[in-house]
Amino acid sequence: MLRSRDLSISRTLIRRIAVLSNSHAAAILAGTRRSRKIDLPFYQQSWLLEFVLSTTQRPPILRYVDNGTDLLYLDSSVDTIYRANRIFGLRLTDNCVAEYVKFFFENVSDGALRVIDSAGDINELLQTSLPMGMPAWSGEGSRREETPLRTTAAVEGWEVEFVGLWMEQLLVTMNVQVAGDGMITPKHSESLATVGDGKGTPVRRDQV
Repeated sequence: MLRSRDLSISRTLIRRIAVLSNSHAAAILAGTRRSRKIDLPFYQQSWLLEFVLSTTQRPPILRYVDNGTDLLYLDSSVDTIYRANRIFGLRLTDNCVAEYVKFFFENVSDGALRVIDSAGDINELLQTSLPMGMPAWSGEGSRREETPLRTTAAVEGWEVEFVGLWMEQLLVTMNVQVAGDGMITPKHSESLATVGDGKGTPVRRDQV
């Protein structure tokens, strides 16, 4: 879990954001429900700045990577994440590669794939979709309470296996390759179930 704390919206910060986008600066001043500063251990002395705007604003959440000098808006594109890796000095290790994968998917494609790292959260989702009496997700064997996000060192980087929620509807397992420079390559995906409809409707693997 990344350490986060409340972020004070100073005039200096607003001026820095305005250099990138006057409309973003105006939106933050017009109505911010929450602002946070989140440590990013895979970058050198850098943080994620997150602004949750009022419901009338679009987009509803603005995120930036900041090191006190450079400020980069995360515009939901993969190229921007890779640009951040270069600007903020990406340094992946065994201890932080899982957090990088969560950061990556949270900030591309409007967060369409949400990485879930708690077995309890997965079980809670499945309770809304599986018929009563069917077992909840429990991982492998006795791993019920362990994290469903696992990393393994590979020849060139890491392999990361995780459970994710696609478009808040489809629960999937994913396996990706993470290179030392932060490039992520999907290797395999498999659907588990749809969630939220109360029916536990099975989903074909080719729909992932």
